[in-house]
Amino acid sequence: MCSTPVSALSDFTKYFFVECDASGMGIGVVLMQEGRPLAFKSQQLSGNNLRQSTYEKEMMAILYEVDTWRPYILGRRFQIHKDHQSLKYFLEQRLYSPQQNKWLAKMLGYDYEMIYKKGRENILVDALSREFEEESTLLEISLPIPEWIEEAHKEWFSHPWLSQLINQL
Repeated sequence: MCSTPVSALSDFTKYFFVECDASGMGIGVVLMQEGRPLAFKSQQLSGNNLRQSTYEKEMMAILYEVDTWRPYILGRRFQIHKDHQSLKYFLEQRLYSPQQNKWLAKMLGYDYEMIYKKGRENILVDALSREFEEESTLLEISLPIPEWIEEAHKEWFSHPWLSQLINQL
């Protein structure tokens, strides 16, 4: 996440997968393709959501990611990578609460496969979900810089008239 280029451009002819995680204070989601991140997003939990169980927070993370990346995943098969194993069997579980029925209704329109991913392998979304905790800090965000921009900078500053104009500005 700290080396360039960080994210890739999406290719709608290829398979998408999403990773998500929930911590005590936040949710982190990543849209990926061929092992490369396309987009990152995180959200701080507040109010009643802070008091939810781990299972419920992890399910909120799934719903948040599906809602966030809807234009990319609706109408195509995709994978959801989670570090919470019981959610892998969400569609096979008996539903006990109205909240679980709402979750199921929101997920019915999607063609997905839930994949369990061990917590220590889920580093990227884990960092995003924990950025809201007090002792945690997001240290770096980098953006890819095309080579032509670096070449243009070199050219501008090597040209006497342009470098003088840039310095004046």
